[in-house]
Amino acid sequence: ASPEALAADGSVVATEQRGDHLAMMARLHAAEGSPPIVAILDYPLEQALSAYRAVITPMLLVLGGALVVALFGAMFIAHSMSRPLEALAGAARRIAKGDYRPVSDFGREDEIGHLSSALNHMTRSIADREADLKGAVASLELARNQAVKANEAKSQFLSNVSHELRTPLNAIIGFSEMMSQQ
Repeated sequence: ASPEALAADGSVVATEQRGDHLAMMARLHAAEGSPPIVAILDYPLEQALSAYRAVITPMLLVLGGALVVALFGAMFIAHSMSRPLEALAGAARRIAKGDYRPVSDFGREDEIGHLSSALNHMTRSIADREADLKGAVASLELARNQAVKANEAKSQFLSNVSHELRTPLNAIIGFSEMMSQQ
């Protein structure tokens, strides 16, 4: 690039790589009326990149280590979350089958601990309601049996009363027919 085409503010305006060299051109500030001054730096590419190469290997090792730590951390977090959730899901399946034993307490104060407590509370409520329903069914069965016995006793009583009344009434009817014929 010609010196006249370079920027007047001193910024690097041209960079090019020629083989194993890096060249940069910049226009420098000059006094009014003086010819333009251009600085051209020609630097061996290997020497320019050596500082970066010295830093890039440790940086890659640190990033790789951070990736491994992040991977193990994510696996630990996923495992610590999935194990209690799987236990809660198993407890829910067990409750659905009618086994109302309490869910194990995980000793946690997070959402999983709250879910465990809520599941235990729900299980106790279901067990109490089922016990109440069984008690109500038993008392209704007892009342039904008593009503059936009372109905049988009533039927027996009416049958006995009917039989006991029929015999004297037949005699009365017979005597009244005899009396009416005479």
